[in-house]
Amino acid sequence: MEKLDKTPLTVFDLAIQVAVAAATDIPVLAEESADAVRDNANLLREVTALAAQILSDVNLPPVSEEDAVRLLDDGARETGGVENEEHFILDPIDGTAGLLGGRECAVGLALARNGDLVWGAMGLPMTREDGVLVYGARGEGARYEHLHDENVGGELRARSDEHTAGGTVAAASDAEAPLWYPTNDDDDDDDDGGGGGEAPPRIRRICCGSLVRYAAVALGDADFTVLHGEKDPRRELLTWDHAAGIAVAEAAGAIVTDYRGTRVAPMAARGRRFAPHGGIVVATPETHERAVRMASRAPLADGDVRGIALLDRDGTLNVDVGSPGVLTADRLVAIPGARSALVMLEQAQFSTALVTNQSCVGKGLASLSDIRAVNDELARQLAPASFGPVLMATETETVDTRTGLPTRRKPSPRMLHEALVALRAGRRAMHLAFYVGDTMTDMSAAAQAGVMCVLVGTGYGKDVVAIARSSSIPIPCWLVRGDMATNANRLMSTLPNHEVSDDELTLLGIPEEAFPLVLATDIGQASDTMRLFADALDVRLSTADVVVVTKV
Repeated sequence: MEKLDKTPLTVFDLAIQVAVAAATDIPVLAEESADAVRDNANLLREVTALAAQILSDVNLPPVSEEDAVRLLDDGARETGGVENEEHFILDPIDGTAGLLGGRECAVGLALARNGDLVWGAMGLPMTREDGVLVYGARGEGARYEHLHDENVGGELRARSDEHTAGGTVAAASDAEAPLWYPTNDDDDDDDDGGGGGEAPPRIRRICCGSLVRYAAVALGDADFTVLHGEKDPRRELLTWDHAAGIAVAEAAGAIVTDYRGTRVAPMAARGRRFAPHGGIVVATPETHERAVRMASRAPLADGDVRGIALLDRDGTLNVDVGSPGVLTADRLVAIPGARSALVMLEQAQFSTALVTNQSCVGKGLASLSDIRAVNDELARQLAPASFGPVLMATETETVDTRTGLPTRRKPSPRMLHEALVALRAGRRAMHLAFYVGDTMTDMSAAAQAGVMCVLVGTGYGKDVVAIARSSSIPIPCWLVRGDMATNANRLMSTLPNHEVSDDELTLLGIPEEAFPLVLATDIGQASDTMRLFADALDVRLSTADVVVVTKV
C-alpha cells in the first residue's frame, strides 16, 4: 500500500488516524481515507483492533468497523477556508520508511483555529535514543518529555548559542547535498560560505519525513532546516506533513517562513494542500535571515524560466460540456492541440499552473476525489506535456456569507496569487505572466491579479471570437481601449492592435478592467503568442529575484 506521496502505508497509519478521530469531537483533517480498507475485510479488522488497543490505553471505548471507515473518510475531506473554523491536522506517521527501518519518524497533531496554527504536538519514538514528546502553543511556549518517563523533560527553546563554537548546523534529508547548500562556485560575498566570510553550515542528516526536521530545530539539535527547496519548489505541499512541525517550532521560538520571509502557518491551517513561496525555512532567530538568503538562491528544478502561463481548465484545455461541468473522468476530452500547446510553452521555458473553479464540489454534485480524477485524466491525455500545480476553488459563492470575506472562487484573484507563489514568480517574471481563459470571469480575475489577460475562442469564448471575425478584427490581436494603442510597448507591437469602441465593448461584454487583452482562437494560438512575446522581449528570468508583484 502507498500514501499520496508514494511512501508506504501501514496498518499503524490507519489505526492511529481512527483512534485520534474517535477521541475528539473536533473535526480531524488527516492523510488517509478508507479506500485501503473498504474492500479489504482483513485489513479493516486489523485497523479496528489496533485502534481499539490505542483507545483503551486512554480509557476510551473501541469503535466499530463501520465507524472506522466513516472516521477515515471524514478525515480525507477538504477542510479549511472558513475564518472561524477549528480542526485538528493529523499525520499518523510521518516517515513511515523510517519506522519500518528502525530509524527516525514522527506522529504529528496540530490544532488550527481562525485560519492559523495555534497548538501542536509530535511524538518522536527514535529521537534522542528512547524517544521524546514535544508540544506547545503559539505565544505560550513549548516543552519536551521523555516518551517513557514524563518526569524527564523541560522547556523547549529553539536557540543557536550552543552551536556557535562549532559553526551553524543545518538539518537536511538523508540524501545528496541540498541545492541551497553553498559551494565554492558561489561568487558573491554573502556570508554563506561561498565567496568568503562565515563557513558553510555543517549538515546533520535526518531520516525520514519532514516533522523530524522541524523537531531538530525546536529541540536545539539544529539551527535551521530548509524543506522542499531542494526538490521541486513549485509543487504544492501536503498540510499534514508540516502543520504539527510548524506549530511546535513556532511555540519553541523558531521562525517558520517561506523564501520571502512570510509566515507559513496561516497557509498550512487551511485545506489539504498549500503552496509556500519556494519552500519552507525553519530557523532559530539568530540564523533565520541567513537561512532565507541561502534558500532563495536555490535554482528551480528545471532551471531558469522566461514567463508564467496560468491556465483555466474547462473550455481552455478541455472541451466544455456546459453546467455543471465535467463531473467524471470518462467525460473529459482534451481540446485538440492542447498537448502541443503545452509542449510549446515548456520548450519556450514557461512555468505553468492550472487555476480552475469547480463549484460542483461545493454543490454536492461531485466529490473532491471525482474532480481530482478528472484532473488526472486531463494530465494523462496531455502527457508527456504537463500543466504544473493545480489550484481549485470548490466554493459556490464569491463571498463567504459567514465572514463577509471573498472566497477563492474566480473572479477573486486569490487562486492566481497562490499560483504565482507556487511558481516562485519574481518581479521580472511578472512582465511575462498571463492567465489564459475562456470567460469574462477569467479575465476579471487576471486583471485583479495583475497578470495579462488572454481570452481564447473555445468554450464560452467562442461567441467573442465569432463577433470579432464578423467585425473583421484580426486574430490574434491586442484588444485595447482609449490611448492604449498609441502608447504601445514592445509586447503590444508584436500583434495587431484593435481599439474597441463603446459599441463593440457592449457587444463583446468584456470587463473594462481586463484591457488590454490578447484575443486568440484557442490554447495553441495563445501559446504561440506568448512564445512570440518572450522572444520579443528576449528576457531570461532567474530565480534570484523571488518577489511576487500584484496589482493593487
